[in-house]
Amino acid sequence: MDDHSSKMQLISYIYQVVTDPLSFDKLLAEWDKAIDRSLELDSTLLDDPELADHTVRAATIIQQLQKAEIEPRPLRLSEIIAHDPNPALLLSKEGKVIAVNQSATTQLMVCEGQMLNDLADGTSVSPGKIFTLLQNIAQEEPSTTSSAQLSTRSMVGLLELSSSAGATPALFAVSKVHCEEDAAVAGLLTSLAPVWNPQTLAALSHYFELTAAEIEVIRLLADGQNAGQIAETRNTSLHTVRTQIKSILAKTRLESQLDLVRHLGFLQRYDHSTGLAPVADEKGDDPQSQMQRQRFMLKNGRYIDYVEIGPDTGAPVLFLHGLIDSTVFRSDFTEQLFKRGLKLIAPTRPGFDSSDPYQNPDAALDEFSNCLVQLLDHLRIKKVSILGHMAGTSYGVAFAANNPERVSSITSVAGALPMVDRWQFTAMSKGHRIAGLTARYMPSALPLLIRGGIRLVLGAQEERMLDLLFHDAHVDRELAKDPDIAKLIFDRFHFVVRQGPQAFQTDIKVVSSDWSDRSMKIECPLTLVHGEQDQVVLFRAAEEWATKLPNCTLLGSANSGQLVLFNEVDLILDQVYPHSK
Repeated sequence: MDDHSSKMQLISYIYQVVTDPLSFDKLLAEWDKAIDRSLELDSTLLDDPELADHTVRAATIIQQLQKAEIEPRPLRLSEIIAHDPNPALLLSKEGKVIAVNQSATTQLMVCEGQMLNDLADGTSVSPGKIFTLLQNIAQEEPSTTSSAQLSTRSMVGLLELSSSAGATPALFAVSKVHCEEDAAVAGLLTSLAPVWNPQTLAALSHYFELTAAEIEVIRLLADGQNAGQIAETRNTSLHTVRTQIKSILAKTRLESQLDLVRHLGFLQRYDHSTGLAPVADEKGDDPQSQMQRQRFMLKNGRYIDYVEIGPDTGAPVLFLHGLIDSTVFRSDFTEQLFKRGLKLIAPTRPGFDSSDPYQNPDAALDEFSNCLVQLLDHLRIKKVSILGHMAGTSYGVAFAANNPERVSSITSVAGALPMVDRWQFTAMSKGHRIAGLTARYMPSALPLLIRGGIRLVLGAQEERMLDLLFHDAHVDRELAKDPDIAKLIFDRFHFVVRQGPQAFQTDIKVVSSDWSDRSMKIECPLTLVHGEQDQVVLFRAAEEWATKLPNCTLLGSANSGQLVLFNEVDLILDQVYPHSK
């Protein structure tokens, strides 16, 4: 088949994957053939500008489709208040009840069609106050409020309503709202006493990665307690409470406690039935529950997330995650950290999960190195041992090369190596080989391949992704049949693509490049823990690299592949801190 015929066939597969996400593996197979032909026969197919144009166009279409697929339908305000645990109702500008939730029906005995005047009968509210509130609702220029967010800034007054004659009136906020999905709605009445149910607390933990202690502080702030009262309630120091409040504000990117209560309190007004796990007790027996998630603002105003696992006084270990990886670990790994007295600091690299992306992706190694300097300074850690996992090794080496005085040792687990020879690519398992060669020889096509993979992940086709990644890696594919490991890997897929393709695209370019000059600059001991059956970074390549570096030790795991981290926890942590055995 000549280049023209090959190109036309490839183009047809490119557009087929746009309409049929499940044809992604067919596109990869055809793309793999095209790369092989181009490299072996000195073909110009990979340099063809028309083919490159089609890949960019198809990637753009997929991006638009994904946006339409994952963006939820805007909710009507009546749907939102239906999930509110507090009494809530919607008013027209004339004061007529348009919609009411179950809680308001039960507690206030109100139904659709009633007037606001009727609800205030029997209370101390004057007709003049009702008239003024309705005037404010009807005459104020509406501030457009998304149906996904109800802003307290639209509040126009307060109203006391009681559940029955003689009952103590409850205070309600009267807010002006406007939403295209509910054009007839002009006003919202909501109880000012929030109901802090388990779903609300789980949502706070999920969205902002708050600890159980921080969520309890928020709840007490919302109940009107100040920092001193919270310290007394929680039997802790005032300094601790103030530190927790400062951490909460940093994570939520809010400026004041007032903003905090105002914004987070409204989270309870949404449907949190998303299967979120309940908030873990920091004092629980599970070491994973003692993970402390934090957000850190860099000097450039961007944020990176990080977790700390292990005893507070433990020896610091900087964990740098890989490309298809995350900062969540199995219980056997976290248990060993506590037993050995190791404190793991695991930053989420820029562009992954919820860490802000790079300012300059082309300078990722040096930019992240600078991030680490700032993070370690913030944590007051002068020197650290690095545990680099997969692609994280390249970032660990770059950091050590740039800051030799900050690193005592590097342990590389299934680590990426400088890509010096073409055979390092061609010997890889299929999915990794295609990604690496594309990054090296036709980077403009990377967004198409990445977005095709993202569609599989978002379409709950993680098993197909496992097959693509470990097609030739039988040891790893067998290990991934373990439900716990499979779940971790599936979660890692989402960790990588949560912000789109940029993190994957940046990383695949880094790990497909020759960064051997940086490795020659490191001064600390380097230990490679590598699976002898690794089909992504071959053990043979690790052997060659180890012989070129001074002070480098290679340890092979005979029955492991790329997922050696799951098999050799003790061996790995023995290298990080030998005295912690």
